[in-house]
Amino acid sequence: MEACEVFEMDAASKEAVPEKKTYRVEDIQIILDIGRGTAYKLLEQNEFRWFKIGGIYRISKESFDEWLNGKLNGCQGC
Repeated sequence: MEACEVFEMDAASKEAVPEKKTYRVEDIQIILDIGRGTAYKLLEQNEFRWFKIGGIYRISKESFDEWLNGKLNGCQGC
């Protein structure tokens, strides 16, 4: 069986690019409309899965999206 990669279209260049599996801290700041300090507090509280490569934080897109959907649906502690 062959491996299958998921691609999304880059609207600006009309080229297929691999789908993101992680967010950056800046991404969650934009999504949640919060400041940098608040974003890092969420990481410290382990609200969703994240890891660090060198000095760069990466947040699991799947984990973050599940957490956010739980918050939007009023589910505390999901």
